[in-house]
Amino acid sequence: MSSATVTITEKSAEIVASLIESGRYANAQVAIDEGLARLAEEERRLEALKAAIAEGDASPDVEDLDFDKMLAKFKANVYAVV
Repeated sequence: MSSATVTITEKSAEIVASLIESGRYANAQVAIDEGLARLAEEERRLEALKAAIAEGDASPDVEDLDFDKMLAKFKANVYAVV
C-alpha cells in the first residue's frame, strides 16, 4: 500500500475529527479512504449515466407514435395471456 501526505482545509479536518470522535471511523486514514471510495463510486455512476444518455441521444427518434394505439395493443396482449 502506498502513502501520500496531503494538506486538507480546516473545515475538512473538523469533519474528519468529528467522524473519529463519533466513533464512526477509527482514524483519519479510514475516514478519508471511505470518502474517496464513495467519490470513486459516484464518478463511476456518473460515467454510466453519461453513457446511457449518449446511447439514448444516438438512438433513432420515434415519430408518429400513437400512444393510445400502443396502449390498446399492450392491453390486448396482456389480456390474451390471462
